[in-house]
Amino acid sequence: CPPSKDTVVIMRDAPPTTSNAGPDQTISGTTATLAGNTAGVGTGLWTLVSGAGTITTPASPTSGVTALGVGPNVFRWTISNGTCPPSSDDVTIKRKDPTTSTVTASLDSSAVGQSVTFKDSVSGSAPDGGKVLFMVDGSPLGDSVAINGSGVASTTTTGLTAGPHAVQAFYGGTSNFDTSRSNVVTYSVYQITITATAGANGTITPSGTVNVNYGGSQSFSILGNSGYRVADVLVDGGSVGSVTTYNFTNVTTNRTISATFEPS
Repeated sequence: CPPSKDTVVIMRDAPPTTSNAGPDQTISGTTATLAGNTAGVGTGLWTLVSGAGTITTPASPTSGVTALGVGPNVFRWTISNGTCPPSSDDVTIKRKDPTTSTVTASLDSSAVGQSVTFKDSVSGSAPDGGKVLFMVDGSPLGDSVAINGSGVASTTTTGLTAGPHAVQAFYGGTSNFDTSRSNVVTYSVYQITITATAGANGTITPSGTVNVNYGGSQSFSILGNSGYRVADVLVDGGSVGSVTTYNFTNVTTNRTISATFEPS
């Protein structure tokens, strides 16, 4: 009898390229870019394993990701080819916990030389550390200051010059908490003065408008011209007698001194 024949074709699929999802990332904000390897054999696909995030182009090894959740978000890059077992690798994208910073001043305004404390309160969740850099008119106000367990950093200064100043704080963040920039506080510093005047036939030194730091001291000498002597000295409108020197101490407000003279 004639033989019976049949043919079978066995197709062997090549194993897919070994998947590499790229390095883990720690980011600020809600978006990131994945960094998977290109599939030389097979096709790749991103999936979300845990956490939150929207994969914008799942078949692209370098897809973008939006709407990331706070904390770890795990994505899987799987390369498949035919009937062969797929190759998968995971990557973790950690989104830092967002923070907000609010800066305040201990006084509404202050005098030149007066102590004022600026405080930055960092909130969100309770931060696990980090430092705050205070800035005045765009320049650092000393070194960065560590926040305390309540998320507060403060710095004190007596070195502000007269005039308005823009004060802002920058929280540097940690591996778990994001950076933040505070509001801007316009802080005013005024100059304390002593106004010194002398009547005819004598002098007071120094004279005119004399600048004094808050809490500071200032001495004045009063001298009559030839043939004249001090008749009276008024301090803030009250007589202190015919003194030839007067010393202001612990000056905290504007003051005045004036002298009159009489023939000797």
